[in-house]
Amino acid sequence: MKKNIAVLVICISLLSCNYGCALFNSAINDIQASWNKLTPNERARIVVGGFQDQLKTLFDLGKSYVSSHPEKQTEWKTKVVPAFDTANKSARGYITMVGAGTATPDTVFKEMTPLVVSIANLLTAMGVNVGGAI
Repeated sequence: MKKNIAVLVICISLLSCNYGCALFNSAINDIQASWNKLTPNERARIVVGGFQDQLKTLFDLGKSYVSSHPEKQTEWKTKVVPAFDTANKSARGYITMVGAGTATPDTVFKEMTPLVVSIANLLTAMGVNVGGAI
C-alpha cells in the first residue's frame, strides 16, 4: 500500500513538473515573439535601458557602502566615480546612436558589458557585495 502511494505521489509530481515546464516554455516563446516584433532601434533602446538600470543599482550599492565605510571615500571618488562617468557617457552616446539608427543591440551589448563588469570589479575590490546586481 505504501509503495502504491509513493508511486502515485511521484506520478503527480512528474505531471506537475511537466505542466510547469510547459508554462515556462510558453512564456519564453511569448517573450521571444515579442522581441522579434521589435525594430532594431527598439531592441537597442531596451538593451541601453537595461545597462542604465544596472549602473544605477551598482551606483546605489557603492554609495550606500561608502556611506557606512567612510575610509573608502577616496577610492570611491578617484576610481569608481570616474568609471561610472565613463559608462554613463557611453550609455548617452548609445542612446544618440540608437536614435539615429546607427547602433544595434549587439553593438550596445558588446560595448557596454565590459564597462559594467569593470565597475562591478572595482566595487568588489572595495568590499561591496554586488551579488546579483550584474
